Formats: sequence, structure tokens, C-alpha cells
Amino acid sequence: MGLTLGTVSAAKAFTITNPANGHQYFQTTPDTWTGAQAQAVAAGGNLVTINNAEEQAWLISIFGSKSPFWIGLNDIEVEGQFKWASGQPITYTNWLPSEPNNFPHIPEGEDFVQMFGDTGTWVDTTTYLINLPPNFSPGIVEIETPPESVPEPSTLITLLVFGGLGVRSLLLRKSQ
Repeated sequence: MGLTLGTVSAAKAFTITNPANGHQYFQTTPDTWTGAQAQAVAAGGNLVTINNAEEQAWLISIFGSKSPFWIGLNDIEVEGQFKWASGQPITYTNWLPSEPNNFPHIPEGEDFVQMFGDTGTWVDTTTYLINLPPNFSPGIVEIETPPESVPEPSTLITLLVFGGLGVRSLLLRKSQ
């Protein structure tokens, strides 16, 4: 699937903020894991990093369905050594029993992780299966929003003092 700025903009228009961490989330258009991650990066984030059971439960309450979706966990670099696309440490997992299994009948291995929207369990999978169409699923994008900058009190005082002096000098000039 081709990634366009319009695709990312349209998807990003439906962002929702998690009140627990202040991060913004939205669903990509269906794509391969690599394509969904590219959409996430283009929007300023990554496929979701799930840090705890509470975040997972929140994601299911917002994005849950019977269809699976891509999350940021993968073992692209080294088979069996999973990492989050965001680079954050792994602090939580919710594998389906017998997963990850890197299914042996898939020559290229299973390097990407999907979460089932109804149960929240995770499976390692692949994007392309021999003689089958690509595995297009939506991904969940997470954008870490920086804390809003609030001026220091000393900065506000400085602005008020100098602003007041500036207004005073203007008034004095006009009265002369």
C-alpha cells in the first residue's frame, strides 16, 4: 500500500489521547508491519509500545475488535530478541500461549507482532506468506507528546516588569 501525506493526515485526524500518559494514538490504514511503521514515523511516532496491563486494557477499550493490529514489537534485527520500534525497554508482554514461536514452516521467519483486538493476546507473525496475499492490518500509532511548556514564574515576572516599563515609557512619550 502506498503511503501518502494525505493517508497519514486523514488517520491522524482521529487521534485520541490516553489520559494516563498524555500520549496520542491513532490507527493506520491497513498495511504491512513495515508500511504501518512508516505511517507512524511520518506522523511523528512509532507503532505502539505497550508498557503495562493498564495501557493494554485502554488500547483494547479504544481500538479493540476481532481483527488483529500491528504493535511496535519486533525481532527484525536478531531472531528471538524482541525490541520495541520506539527503542523503549520491554516492561510488559501478553503473548498467546505457545508464542512467540517463529513458526518453522515460514522460511523468512516471523519478525513482527500483532495484538488481537478482542483478547489482547500477542502473536509473532510475518508480513508475507508464500502464495498468499500480504498480511495487511491496521497498526496503532503512539505519539509521545512533550509536556506543555509553562513559563517559569521568574520569566513571567520579568515579562510583566519590562512590559510595564515599555508601556509606561510609551505613555510618557505621548504625553510630552
